[in-house]
Amino acid sequence: MVDIITSMPALFYKESSLMKFVLRKCSILKSPYKPTLWSINGHIQTILTVLWPIQRDLKCKRQYLQVDDGGLVALDWVLPSCCKTSEKINMKSPLVIVIPGLPSNTFVVNDICDMARNCGYRVVIFRKRGQDGLPLTTPKLQSIGDCTDLRETVRFIREQYPKAKLNAVAYGYGTGLLMSYLGEFGSSADLSAAVNISPSYNMQQQFDDVFRNPYNWFMLQYAKLQLSYHAGALLKTLDCDSAFSSSSLSEFEQNVYAKMYGIQDMEEYWDKNNPLREVDEIAVPLLCINSLDDPICHASKIPYDLFTMIPNAILVTTTHGGHCGFFQHLKPDSWANRLAIQYLDSVLQFVHLEDGFKRNSRL
Repeated sequence: MVDIITSMPALFYKESSLMKFVLRKCSILKSPYKPTLWSINGHIQTILTVLWPIQRDLKCKRQYLQVDDGGLVALDWVLPSCCKTSEKINMKSPLVIVIPGLPSNTFVVNDICDMARNCGYRVVIFRKRGQDGLPLTTPKLQSIGDCTDLRETVRFIREQYPKAKLNAVAYGYGTGLLMSYLGEFGSSADLSAAVNISPSYNMQQQFDDVFRNPYNWFMLQYAKLQLSYHAGALLKTLDCDSAFSSSSLSEFEQNVYAKMYGIQDMEEYWDKNNPLREVDEIAVPLLCINSLDDPICHASKIPYDLFTMIPNAILVTTTHGGHCGFFQHLKPDSWANRLAIQYLDSVLQFVHLEDGFKRNSRL
């Protein structure tokens, strides 16, 4: 049992100068991941991300952003925890955009926000249209692969902090949006680094049958609950009765998002929404973290070979960790979040050294 608990993370990547630098700097990868003894089971890890009662002292200031089509998204700017952390932050401080999964307010999201701000990052949580208390100002919700709102958000943040290095960390369901964004915009994504924690690489396979994965049933009920808040605003756009009677996530996508986007053929829908549809175009340094006991994103669905072909992308897998959990220590925090921060730090250090080398070469 001890050998299983303390197994080393497995790494999959293509050799590059960036990867050598990152692996040298990320000390957390040189030791085994040791889950908290009471959270060895992947199901327990997964459930605790939502039900764990101890939350970080997280206060946010909400900023609303109206995008081009009239839709409304929100940016929850995480406030400094004390004067000392406030002194670390300035207009040039690196910035982390956090993209939650489902549900959006979980222990690990609060944990990464607290961890990042204490390390000198400015932190903002991206809230999608129609979620987290946002009114629906247009008869449209955002599909998995529609990057339009995120693109406008990144541009807006860039205008506010033109000298800051922008980064993104996404969880679970939210990784589909970030992966789609990275592929669709490639070298113009305007991010220095990105991290996906517990990503699903092929959403179509995951959503196909609710009975193959009991967690899909809970996700389906949550999606229906979110839809119910805006049913009145969507009556002219959707057949809400069909949406609420959907028996699988795949059927829900067809009855809600495919109809909303005017797509009748689900093959076409997934061509436009699958997170890996333009994976070859990803140019931003990328870290993906998966556990092999994740009950939602199964180990058999992880495209290991992909990471040996994409430049500056690395996959880290652990034996334990569940879905977005990765709990460690008696006073729990997230091992994956600590790795995410070390990874962002190392990439930014590498970029800084590269920029300095280029400047010196021109002199």
